Parts: sequence; C-alpha cells; structure tokens
Amino acid sequence: MSGGGMKDILVVNLTRMGDLVQTTPVMAGLKEAYPGARITLLVNAVFAEICKDIPFIDRLVVFDKPAFRKMVREEGQTLVGSYRRLESFIDGVNDTAYDLAINFTPSGESAVLTSLFNARETRGVTAGAEGERVIKHPWQRYFMGVIPSRNFNPFHLCDMMVKAGGVLPSRNGLYLSISEEERRNARAVLAEHGVGDGDLLVGFQLGASHPLKMWPVASFARLADRLAESFGARVLLTGSPSEEALGAEFDSLATAKGVNLIGKTDLRGVAALLQRCALFVSNDTGPLHIATAVGTPSLDVSLGQVCFRETGPYGEGHYVIEAAIPCGPCGFHVECTNPLCKEMVTVESVFELVRRIMADGAVDAIDDAPVWRGVRVFRSGFAGDGLLDYVP
Repeated sequence: MSGGGMKDILVVNLTRMGDLVQTTPVMAGLKEAYPGARITLLVNAVFAEICKDIPFIDRLVVFDKPAFRKMVREEGQTLVGSYRRLESFIDGVNDTAYDLAINFTPSGESAVLTSLFNARETRGVTAGAEGERVIKHPWQRYFMGVIPSRNFNPFHLCDMMVKAGGVLPSRNGLYLSISEEERRNARAVLAEHGVGDGDLLVGFQLGASHPLKMWPVASFARLADRLAESFGARVLLTGSPSEEALGAEFDSLATAKGVNLIGKTDLRGVAALLQRCALFVSNDTGPLHIATAVGTPSLDVSLGQVCFRETGPYGEGHYVIEAAIPCGPCGFHVECTNPLCKEMVTVESVFELVRRIMADGAVDAIDDAPVWRGVRVFRSGFAGDGLLDYVP
C-alpha cells in the first residue's frame, strides 16, 4: 500500500507499561512512512496517562481491562449485559474504518477484540472465523514462535515490532516528549528534598515484575553509599505504590539519604524526574524504558528470566550487566530456589561500571580485573541495518 493510501492505522497494545513505551519506534516509523496518516492507539486504562507524552498518537482509546473482567464476574451481571457493553466499546473503536490494525498484545482476549475491529488489513494476533487464534505477518509469527527458544533470539522486541510494521524510523531509540511544565514540576519536587539543579542525581528502580528479576535492595543501598562517598551523588528512588516496602527497606539500610518518591508521583512525573538523572540503574522493568526514552543513560541489572537482547534498554550507549552463569536466563515458569545470579552481580562490579560511565562518558572495553569475574557487560548500539545490538 502506498504512503498516500494509508489514512488510518490502529495500534493495539494492552500489555505492560514498558511494552507500551517500546511501541513508540514502530509508531514513529509509521508516521514517517505514511505522512498524514492518523494513528489510533488502544491501551490498557492503567497506562493511559503516559500516552500523553507519546508524540505520535492522534487518538487514544482506553480499554479498562480490570473493570471489564470485574464486570463479567459480578454477581447478577448477565451475559447479555456484558455483551452489550463490549459491543458499545467495539462500536466506538469502529467509528473509523482502518487501513491497518496491528495488535502487539499476545493474548486471547486481545485476539478476539482485534478480530472485531473494522480494518482492511490486520497484523499480529487475531481470531479466525471459528474463534481460533491466528497470527498474521511473518515477524509476528516469529515473535510468538521464538518465545520457547528465546536464548537464541538476536532481535530486540522493538525491532520485531518495527519489522511487523514494515517500517524503519530515521531516528533510533524510544520516544517520549517531556513538557517544560513537567520539567518545572520535577525541579520543584527535587528542591523540596534538597536537590538543586547542579547536584548529581542517580536514579534507582528497586522493583520488578517478578522477584527473580530484582537485584537485592541491600545491594542497591550499598551502591548508593558508594556513589555518595565517591561522587557526592544523591539517589532518586522511583516505583509504584506496591513497591513502597522496598523503599522503606532501602531507607533503613542506606547511610546516604535518598530521595524516596516511590508511590508519590504519576508516570509522567516519573518520566520528568528520570530525565533529570545523570544515570539510571534499574532492574529490567518499565521505568528502565522510560529512562531510555527520555535520553538518560541507563544500566540494566539483568537477572532471572530477563533476556536482555529482547527487552534491554533500547537506545545508543546504554549498558547491561548480567551473571556469567549457564542457567540464565531462567525459563518463564521456573521458580529458582537458589538465585546465584543475584550474588554474582556484586556491588563492586556495578559500582566500577557506574564509576567508569560517569568518569569516561562511555565504556568500550573492560579488562580482566578480579572485579569483573562472574559477570558479563554489554553496551547497546545500532548496527548498519538500523537494528539494535549489544556488544560485549
């Protein structure tokens, strides 16, 4: 289809916040490939707020997954009543005839929804005439098929989505646009905690979606003390209200006084705060991708089930540190009772990497010093084909 013929595009992403931010490169590519096309983004209501900082959305449609599931299960709620509410939602989405609908949500629920949308062409997960799951487009089939063998997958999630879109954006990386008002608000919040414009600020993300993916809070606390002692750095803690206990544990262990804003800011506020940081040290989770999107150099502590080549920081000049261990990454359904990877990624190795990043601006190679024993370090960058690679 020619660029002039593509007028309306529907992008469906009902997954987690980090996956949503990682949809921005394909949307950027679609806007470039089809000038004048209108992009409608369908998202989970929980993450609708951060979409206000995504610059490619012409129309935002919100699907309240928790509310819909609760409604279906409510006592006294009839099947016909649930159907009518869903029908009303579908009718609202279908007030536009789409040239293309792309579903990046690998769930049966999203497949059924996508099959009901008024689109001339559909890519991604949808449902067939008999209700069976259908995966349309080779790159989407590759993504779904490679999950059991993800250790052998060389492609980042963002690049697989870009390929499914059939585009390649001219600017590499993730996209979020922070307003000047959001920056002013971030400065004001930091000032309340004694952090001035000239102070060195390093961000930490203590939580993650699974305990195996979390570097110990005690290690983060010791790293904060090292950074305060060596650089005079202040540490910013971000996270959701469900992670407040992690912040309390950090505060009890760290000698250096952190700026604990866990559960105290919305997602747009988090984005502005992370843009203020000189560096962000994080487990593999949503705020890592927000930091990458706003241009903050990031260090991904890759543990447990994390396959960093698939979900690591997507941009030029970010870093990954992981344990050099034969059992990693774990399978999705593995419950490891002895996560040695958390011990092998030591405070000393992470601090040394942070020190070199801050001192040299970039780390292109590491030596065989004892501090690096038991770990592997990678730096992100884009190859000549425009796809992301991680170089040891």
